[in-house]
Amino acid sequence: MLNIKNLNVLFIFLFFVMSEATGQENKIQSACAHLGILGQKSLDDPSELPSEVLMFYRQKELKLNDPIGDFALVKVSSSNFNDALRSLLKMKKKPINLKDQDISKNCANLLFNLPPEVTPEFGQDNLYLNSEEYNKDKLLLHEILSRYSDLDRKKIRDLFDSGQLVVEGRKDPFDPVKLSQELISIIQDEEKGGLIISQGEIHRWSDEFKAKRSGFNEKWKSLPSKILTVLSGGKSASLLKAGTEEELREFIISQDNLSLTIPSLFRKSLQVNQGNIYLSLLTIENVLSEHWLHPQRYKLKQTNKLKPIARVFGSHGDVFGHWYHLFGMIYYAYAEGAFMAKVSGKTEAIGSLVLSGFKGEAQENRMNMLGAEIGVELRKFIRAKEKSETFLLKEGKAFKQEDLKKRLNKKIKKILRKK
Repeated sequence: MLNIKNLNVLFIFLFFVMSEATGQENKIQSACAHLGILGQKSLDDPSELPSEVLMFYRQKELKLNDPIGDFALVKVSSSNFNDALRSLLKMKKKPINLKDQDISKNCANLLFNLPPEVTPEFGQDNLYLNSEEYNKDKLLLHEILSRYSDLDRKKIRDLFDSGQLVVEGRKDPFDPVKLSQELISIIQDEEKGGLIISQGEIHRWSDEFKAKRSGFNEKWKSLPSKILTVLSGGKSASLLKAGTEEELREFIISQDNLSLTIPSLFRKSLQVNQGNIYLSLLTIENVLSEHWLHPQRYKLKQTNKLKPIARVFGSHGDVFGHWYHLFGMIYYAYAEGAFMAKVSGKTEAIGSLVLSGFKGEAQENRMNMLGAEIGVELRKFIRAKEKSETFLLKEGKAFKQEDLKKRLNKKIKKILRKK
């Protein structure tokens, strides 16, 4: 039997719980009033939430069904066409009202209880000067300059030392068939060690989102798969959370500078994701891409750890971009298949060319195509495995690394002619 004393305690407890709930609701309504948001009611129908608030939405954990994330994706993301047009016309971005932005962010935090943002950690600025690649490039330059005058040699060396003498490869920097074999061998090796390998469930648009999306903008932007839409906007770290990112990030940062290889990273991600290949690739993509818009991404601590994978003389090139594009396309090709991966890889290459002002990013574009090829092979392998079918990796061509000597020599002559 419940006595009076216990009843009083219960009433006091309920009073504080209701007061806390009411107080929280009042905070939400107050913070979101000017945006026309009514707190909890809006969460019941995410289609009513405005883009000013949705732009701050981030998942806290793995969520394969996420209507709020779906609406955040289509309402916030700008089309690649608009981005390209703005870049070509050198149009300035609309100035941001910081006060309104702070109010919207506060509203989003109260509505969604957002997870803390990942703070970028910075390492060294230019590891190239202390690398094995630098010494190789220096020897090649010394060989080419041996027949030039002292004055010309000094001019070219000064350009090299200041990072202004760069030649980027135009061909594949590594053999995709060999790398595919290595990744498949890792899967087989981990399975022998007791890991249960699985294909993994892929993110799709939620049924609630598909039922409530309206207007040309929302329907047009959600015509592609959710994964393609997320990757096009660089939103995977925010809207496709795997849940194992922190553990993988700590592993990367614990490595020596310029030491982490693609197979080593894949093996670790496979382990922390308990054999789920889809989540293993997504986790890598999320950790690599989480600061992709940061102007100093080249000297992030985790970027410092990555072994250069591109063919570039005179620098490491954009190590961040090379790894990010490679794994983004491996992940996408694994999830969506060969046809869409090839189309997306070529579209991405064209888009990068336009957005860079037609300067060209040959090695980054090669990463897109290589990633598509590797992802497709992983997809074929796991599907054959789950059907207990024999998988035969396609035969690769004889691979030889591109020799940049001829192009470097030509560039040096061109520089010296401009005396």
